[in-house]
Parts: sequence; structure tokens; C-alpha cells
Amino acid sequence: MASSQNNDSVETIEDLIRNNYTLLRKRLQVEKLIPHFIERRLLDFPEDKQVIVSKTTTPGKAEALLELLTEKDTCSPEEFVEILKKGDHKHVADQLKRTSTRNEA
Repeated sequence: MASSQNNDSVETIEDLIRNNYTLLRKRLQVEKLIPHFIERRLLDFPEDKQVIVSKTTTPGKAEALLELLTEKDTCSPEEFVEILKKGDHKHVADQLKRTSTRNEA
């Protein structure tokens, strides 16, 4: 939270998740994505993985993943989109509403 001065112009992972929560909750197949987040040290293994897979429904697992990413605040929106694409979720990445695309050339 040290860089709160730029929050109106720079999209955070929380912004991205909040703006697309319904889509992400419905469409994420978390099992395909977890390994990518773990490899990049954005989720802790095995603790975070256990929290996520302990949920019984697909939307529940997605909610757990999104909540962990928001709490940790270590994943940038760009990394999140890249992981979606690598994890066979390009169709979801293409539908995301972005708030700061004009800032990225």
C-alpha cells in the first residue's frame, strides 16, 4: 500500500478481480491455473493450494483463488492475464474488462 498515490491511474489485481468477478467466478477452472501461480511464487505451496482445492464447487474454488490473490497482492493484472492465457483460459482473458489499458503501449 506504499504506492497509493498512483491508484487512480494504475490498475491493481483487486481492481481487475472486482471488475470481472462474476465472469471469473463462473469461468475459471482453477486446477489448470494453480500450478502457474505456484511456479511464479504467487501462491504458497501447499498451504494456498489446499485452501483452494478444499472447496467443493468450481465457483467456490475460483472464489478462494481470487480471494487469496487479492489478499496477497503479489500478482499484477498483467501476470494474471498471462497466467490465464498459459492455463488454457485465453477465452476468459479476452473477455476481461480492463481499467488502464490506455496506460500500456
